[in-house]
Amino acid sequence: MKERIVRRIANFPPTFVPRRNNHGHHHDDDISNESVLDRVCLHGGQITFATIRFPPSSAITTTIDDDTYVGAGTEGVDVNAGSATGGGGEVPTIDKLNDINDDNDLLLSRNGGRVIFARGPWIESHPLIRKNGEHDAQQHNHVYKILAFGQGGGVGSSKLECVRGMIFPSSFSSSSSVAASIIAYGGRRISFLFGGGLWNNHQRSGSVEQKRTDYKDDFGCIPIRYNELHKDMRCCPYLEVSDWVHDISMLPIIPIIACSQRACSSSSSIGQGTTAVANGRRTLEDEETESDTSCFLLAMGMANNSCEIWGFRQRLHLNPSGNNDMMILHPTRLQCITCDVRCMTYSLSFYGWDCGDVNSVWRVHTDGDDKSESRMSDAIPTLIAASGTVFGDVVVWSAMYDLSNTHVTSNDYLPSIIKDWLLANAVATNNTDTVHPRNGTLRIRVSPMNCLKGHLGSVLAVKFSSCGNFIASTSDDRTVRLWGKMPMKDIETMHVVSDVETNDTTSCKTRSSEKSALSSLHEWSLIWTGWGHSARVLDVSFAACPSSSHQEYGTYPILVSAGEDCTARIWSPMMSDKEITQPLRGHRCGSIWSVDVCQGIVITGGNDGCVKLYELKSRIKSDERDDVGLYDVPPDPPSIKKAGTALAPKADEQLSKTEESTNREESNTPKKTKKKAKPQADHVQSICGMEFYGSTGKVHSKLLIATKAGGLFSLDLASSVWKDYSCWSKHVVASSDYETSISINQKTGSCIGVHPSGKSAVIGTTEGWLVVSSICGSTSSYGATTSCNQNIAFQAPSYRPVQAVSFIDDNSLLVFYARGSVIWFNFDQSPTPIYILTLGTTGIPLSFAYDCRDKAMYIGDSRGSVAYFDLNKRNPVLDMEHRLVRVDELKPESLLATVHGKEHVTGITILKSTGVIISVGNDGCMHQFRRDASTGQLQKLISIAVPNASGLRHIWNVPHPDGGERVIIGGFYGNDFVMLDSIHGYEFLRVDTGGRQRRQDLFFRFSNSTASIRYPNIFGMAILAGWKHGSNSIEFHSSHSFLSTLANLDTRGDADSSYSSYSIGSPLHADINDICWIGDILLTGSNDCTVTLSKFDGTNFVSIADLPPHESCVRGVCSSRHQGTCLDLLVTCGGKLSMEFYLLDTSSSSSYHQMTGNNVSFLCSYRTLAKASIDHRMNTVRATPLFPREKQCHLVVGGDSDGNLHVCLISQCALPRRTVVGTILHGNGRPVLCLELLRFSGKILAIVGTTGGEVTIWVFPGSIDISNAGVGDKEVHVVLPTSPIFSYCAHQTGVNDISAAIVDSPSPDGTSVVVCTVGDDQSLSTCVLRFPDSSQDPDTPLMPISQLLLITESASASALKAVQLVVDSSAFNRIYTTGHDRQLTLWQLNISLDEISVKCVSSSPLGTDGSCIDYVCRVQDDGSIHEMIAVGGEGVEVQSFNRNILHAACKLHEANYLLITTGAGFSSDSGLQTYECAPSEYRDMCNPSKLIDDPDRFQQFWLDFTKSYLATKPHIGYELLDQWCEGGRLRHLHRSNCDRDGSSNGCSVPWWVYSSNVDGHFRLFGSFSKSVCEIHGSALEFRCACGIGYANGEPRLGNLWDQWNQKALLSTDSCKSTTVEVKLDLLCDVNRSTTTLLCRHCLQPMRPNVLMFHDTDENVLGSIDIQRERYQTWEGLVEDEVVQRGANLVILEMGCGVNVPAVRQESEEVILDCVKKVSTHENNNAIAGSVCLIRINPKDAAINIDGGTFDSIPIASMAAVALRKINRWLEALSGCET
Repeated sequence: MKERIVRRIANFPPTFVPRRNNHGHHHDDDISNESVLDRVCLHGGQITFATIRFPPSSAITTTIDDDTYVGAGTEGVDVNAGSATGGGGEVPTIDKLNDINDDNDLLLSRNGGRVIFARGPWIESHPLIRKNGEHDAQQHNHVYKILAFGQGGGVGSSKLECVRGMIFPSSFSSSSSVAASIIAYGGRRISFLFGGGLWNNHQRSGSVEQKRTDYKDDFGCIPIRYNELHKDMRCCPYLEVSDWVHDISMLPIIPIIACSQRACSSSSSIGQGTTAVANGRRTLEDEETESDTSCFLLAMGMANNSCEIWGFRQRLHLNPSGNNDMMILHPTRLQCITCDVRCMTYSLSFYGWDCGDVNSVWRVHTDGDDKSESRMSDAIPTLIAASGTVFGDVVVWSAMYDLSNTHVTSNDYLPSIIKDWLLANAVATNNTDTVHPRNGTLRIRVSPMNCLKGHLGSVLAVKFSSCGNFIASTSDDRTVRLWGKMPMKDIETMHVVSDVETNDTTSCKTRSSEKSALSSLHEWSLIWTGWGHSARVLDVSFAACPSSSHQEYGTYPILVSAGEDCTARIWSPMMSDKEITQPLRGHRCGSIWSVDVCQGIVITGGNDGCVKLYELKSRIKSDERDDVGLYDVPPDPPSIKKAGTALAPKADEQLSKTEESTNREESNTPKKTKKKAKPQADHVQSICGMEFYGSTGKVHSKLLIATKAGGLFSLDLASSVWKDYSCWSKHVVASSDYETSISINQKTGSCIGVHPSGKSAVIGTTEGWLVVSSICGSTSSYGATTSCNQNIAFQAPSYRPVQAVSFIDDNSLLVFYARGSVIWFNFDQSPTPIYILTLGTTGIPLSFAYDCRDKAMYIGDSRGSVAYFDLNKRNPVLDMEHRLVRVDELKPESLLATVHGKEHVTGITILKSTGVIISVGNDGCMHQFRRDASTGQLQKLISIAVPNASGLRHIWNVPHPDGGERVIIGGFYGNDFVMLDSIHGYEFLRVDTGGRQRRQDLFFRFSNSTASIRYPNIFGMAILAGWKHGSNSIEFHSSHSFLSTLANLDTRGDADSSYSSYSIGSPLHADINDICWIGDILLTGSNDCTVTLSKFDGTNFVSIADLPPHESCVRGVCSSRHQGTCLDLLVTCGGKLSMEFYLLDTSSSSSYHQMTGNNVSFLCSYRTLAKASIDHRMNTVRATPLFPREKQCHLVVGGDSDGNLHVCLISQCALPRRTVVGTILHGNGRPVLCLELLRFSGKILAIVGTTGGEVTIWVFPGSIDISNAGVGDKEVHVVLPTSPIFSYCAHQTGVNDISAAIVDSPSPDGTSVVVCTVGDDQSLSTCVLRFPDSSQDPDTPLMPISQLLLITESASASALKAVQLVVDSSAFNRIYTTGHDRQLTLWQLNISLDEISVKCVSSSPLGTDGSCIDYVCRVQDDGSIHEMIAVGGEGVEVQSFNRNILHAACKLHEANYLLITTGAGFSSDSGLQTYECAPSEYRDMCNPSKLIDDPDRFQQFWLDFTKSYLATKPHIGYELLDQWCEGGRLRHLHRSNCDRDGSSNGCSVPWWVYSSNVDGHFRLFGSFSKSVCEIHGSALEFRCACGIGYANGEPRLGNLWDQWNQKALLSTDSCKSTTVEVKLDLLCDVNRSTTTLLCRHCLQPMRPNVLMFHDTDENVLGSIDIQRERYQTWEGLVEDEVVQRGANLVILEMGCGVNVPAVRQESEEVILDCVKKVSTHENNNAIAGSVCLIRINPKDAAINIDGGTFDSIPIASMAAVALRKINRWLEALSGCET
């Protein structure tokens, strides 16, 4: 075998720097080295920052989402002030929240709120309040997202930074005018963003930016222009500084300029600028002039314990057309202050600038001549920093300084530097002047004010309170600490303002003049230490008390902390060392990274990619003892009492019971006393049942209790009054004969059920009797008139004892019997059985679910079984008079035994949208089933263990306002009852029951009210507690404001049209090891033992199912499908050598719903015969279908940590057993890290990579016959290999990933297989194996005949972890690699007969670690195909590109001739209007006769249009086309005979422009000045109008035409040939003179050289014909080149619509002409070239041309966007050729 091994160093393309074109045009959005990949989304990942923003008081009355909200009670209050914005978080004053106690006020203040959070490099903005029935959040709920620091690349480091925090300038004083809504920072980068649904101060002041930064718009980035660093004036989307930024603080500046300075600055201004206006329009002299300028300071807290202060000049660069105005920030580094404590810091927080009060804006006098002390009194406000070090210290130091510092001179005083900087800006003559502050590099060292010691580990978070008197810190020592600012001993009498001493917003904070003094007169000390977290504490936030009723908390700060134990904890440091409420749980992850509190809402962000919101008021109230009522159950009456007697518990007895309960809870160990005989109670009260109930349609506000002594009591929760009804076991008559008395043993009572009307109750007994007792008065629920003290009994003979009773509706009663039967009674005057359901198991029926649509009953029992009954098949037997004769027992149609592992099945529900049945039980799992419609059999889908719950008791299917369903589950965690969202893991409530075996009942109700963050607006839980003396009490736990909520619901109802979110984002596990695309569905496996299915909708992922977790980590996932089917085999593998198999049905993928994985079903498991330890794991697995397809069999191969291969044959059919055993093939002992299966020549190649860097190839049969053996048996008739056929060394260390494919072989005598691998040695290995042609003899053993191996070293800056090979014959073969460097790199693979070349095309930054990779091609709505690349790690990031864009770039790259055809849509990208959007006057003035009617108006109209054409900057597409042609980007254009001076009329130029536009923009570029055909002329030229009165040489008829032609007799031949090029100076002269532009020869009015409607001017037509003739000559030459010399012609059509199809038709005619000539030439056996049409149009990009074979590439996009994306690929392809 021939071998060739080559090692090469990876070649990366040089960075491309855009050049200026011939006319100096340059676009500020040019960014060097842009990636060809577009970043689509990040699924999962860490939420590094999350907060909530509310509209300012001035914006509450504005329209939000087409509804108007008027915020009563919020006037003058900025609800955002003081919120955690990276530098500290707390609602400014307590009473701000206390004033919003009414739900209406809270609703008004929260409407329009936005949830802002950072997911890695992405920033997302979601509405807090959503509308009912809205499914598409992106379309209806205004969800916005943006990459904080751009798509990647650009100036500075190449690695993308994650967002660490944000501040919001909108919360500052309205007197400032900062255009940015968000200032985001992360790593060494800072970006300035606007939009995203937020507000800025320009909207308050009504300035010019209001129309461009409307809060309903999408996100946008304000570019940064580095004056002193980049002479080419390029802009960058972010600012890059010298070190990592922990926190930032902003100070807006309002300069007060002296009159002399205004005179010096002439047209410039520091404050709100003005725009020169002439005749209602901006004049041409104002192009690129300063129109709006404002300044602000930004302090940046660095990781090296320093603070850099930068000044920013915000300027609006205007365009006279008003279309391309751009706000640009000009940064200047002013000074750096460094703390003397030099160490690395993990956290830093500022206090002093962005406090949200009036002092947060600095008004500074810029009079440079006045150095008096009065001017120095305008000192800049103080800024204090607190930094957390790696040594466990919190260092407090001043980020500002005063003149008392001996190291600082007056010239180095920061206010002086700022004033000089402002003066320099004021006198600047243009926007390009460089401002160099004299001390921009000066570093000043300051001593720390305090060094706070106490933490035992690194300080991970530091936050100031809003008033600056407290500091909260967290550490990896698992503590939260609170530090307070205390007066020093010599000034102890000095007053210190605390967080709660005042309700005034401004007085809550110390004034600017006082801060410096207070800093030096106070010292910080430790106040409190909180222990409770079980892992590192990552973040902390201050919170104001959410309710004025909390007097015990109302005078002290509240802290909320979050950490790696996945909990958020609420503390009141002054009241308790422990949490004041239960920990907040809800994230399905290992860590909560961020926490904030805003307007009483706690918001947390975890590493599951989700944001959770909690109502702080609800959480605190739910744990207060005031919400727990203790009610003594009345004693059993010795005799029958009158019904309706009110019973009130005695106060002293109630108190004694409460004290007994308290003593019992507080007592840890019983006292040792002398053993005495236990006193016997006179009577032990035994409860047989209790249930909440209420009237029909009302809230369950009453509790009914039945005792085994015959007592029947009702507790009215609203009045706390008991009612004693008649003894349920006395005066009992038979339901069939009211005259017959029945004796009921009251001690046999076992259960109770209340009728839905709330008028009667049914008590079941162990003897099988069912007693109906009235609890309303004189009438039973089913209409029989009885005595008040008379009860009715009925039974089903031979069925006993009664276990439970439940009503389905008013007329249907379901009775559960302990011996395995369930009877459905018709609950009428004489209850009779309708159905008798027998389970046939030894279990007791406990739970049920009934589907009334198809009469399906599902019942769960105490032995873990679930049965299905079809109630349609059998009906009761009736006689001729329709009387019941007998009822036959129904047996289950399907029975799933012990699905809950012989544990109780406690709840069942049915999802209406999908028909999936879900059951829960004491095993703590949710089991999903599906009923086969054809066979009626239950099919088990998946089983999922619910975290944080050891036993489940309830399951509810709750309709969600968005139209979907939410599965809510209730269960126990220890003795705590918890209620959870089954999908998001959000914990709604937690109640300490004192023991899960105590009798309990629960009701709850979710409100749609926006005043609650999805907390049950009303819930009640009754817990029965027994006492030593034999009596019982009811502990009633309820929601806050139970009585008021109850009253409101009874009167007002619950018809709110909007709802508040409690969870944002779809959860996804972290540390993903493997991913697999299955169409639009992504399968992921993680180190946390879980497997998730997520559906991709084009922009975001939605979690659709969680597969059962593995016992150990999940190392690999894959799928396999037979072609032409809709069933996918899913395989997961992990620890203990386990593999799990599932079936995914994608036939109804459109019905996938977020709440269920109904299309996924469990198939079987793989286990080894020998027991595997936890250290033995399956590292990778791959599957592929086996032929024939009818067998529905798949080959599955897994590699383990011992170097073995595990081979299984898995059938999609139902297996007789759920465990399969495969065959183990022993390898070389090196652990297998990766493998790939490839179908080749009827066989399957298994390519295996090991830790030794070796790659081995095994051959498996591609088809199998399993007719004589069972699937999974070792005796299957298939020949498995015993050893690999080939091996080679690919890496020096382990092979981390493999990707292989079949490629077109350059050799005619074989087929080539390409194997790409990556490893820890940072290299990319590419091996081409050539195999002989085995089509003639398929039994010939496969063996490669030659090998080409290329090892590309240094392909990454760190270890490479994943690789993906994509074969694309229409463009080029691509290789994607990724690894720990967080880069996705694209390589071009070229294969020749004896050589391989791999060249880097592009590299794109990632927001996640690159642990695994997979790709899929997805067809978009516009018909284009997008290649989606998913990279897994800390979440999944998706990047993509349009394949049509790539194919267009490849065609252009190979083009020899280029025809550019453009329509009006191409000009519209520059901001110019198309004919459809033009004003009606334009249509009138497109007639030359208007020149005769009103020459001045006609000419002024067209001069104005010409002015707008000249003033409008051509979009970037023109410059790109210029670079492609004359700039040399298209290297294969035939330029050899190109005459640049146009001597041969441009016929030999290899490109030409055919355009219908009259803007003349192509003429501004030298590439096209001589090679453009403007079929409608150009508005940039005016000519004599002498010829408009003639048509075909004959004068036009009419008096006006006669008069005009008479004047035209004065014209000469010079008039016909003379044209005037309109320039800016000419337009200015015309405007100043207000005269008509006349011909210098005949003094007649001139007209634009534009072909108009009904235009017969031969002068205009002649000039156009000259260009057309030159173009047609060029076209003929090019067609000959294509036909005769094999040239490649590309027609690039852009912006040509179907309404005016002239240019569109020209493109198609050229195509047809070329195709016709080429086909004729091919018949003569000559080599012909190719022709390709690229049509770019956002609406009509389809190409439907009949008449030959040619390449067509439709691109549905705007021209400028598409050209820029094509240019990225051209840059990459050009770089590969160098």
